[in-house]
Amino acid sequence: SAKDRAEHALVPAHIESALLPVSSGLSSGPLGVVRLTNIQHLATTIRAELAGPPYASALDIAALLHPTPAICGHPFSAARRMIAELEGINRGWYAGGVGWIDGSGDGEFAVALRCGLLESGGSHMYAGCGIMAGSDPAAELAETDLKLEALTAALTASA
Repeated sequence: SAKDRAEHALVPAHIESALLPVSSGLSSGPLGVVRLTNIQHLATTIRAELAGPPYASALDIAALLHPTPAICGHPFSAARRMIAELEGINRGWYAGGVGWIDGSGDGEFAVALRCGLLESGGSHMYAGCGIMAGSDPAAELAETDLKLEALTAALTASA
């Protein structure tokens, strides 16, 4: 939908804007779709050739990119204030970079958008959705429930 395309476009635009000052070359692929077991996501591949120091490691680049609009909204400052006012929860470990880095500073990171925290007596599961102009609250809640199905299934299977 137009709403989903506009929501997705915020993330590649953020990534390109963050990488452009530290890159000697930057390119974006066409809009694609990643199909998972129970859900699909829009996707854009972005490739950058780093210009060199001071951004010498994958961790430095991850720090430039975090948080993406997929985690905290856009524009960042206004979205962060609104989330703090309206959400009413401490996000704790919700979202962030997951990956690896070696001794040379090479690595690979992805954004983890769904997670769970097991504690004695229960668990907390986190997933989000993109609230945009034209969002339908019932549809956004259904999307969030769908995103949590895999985690819910894993937790209930082990019970």
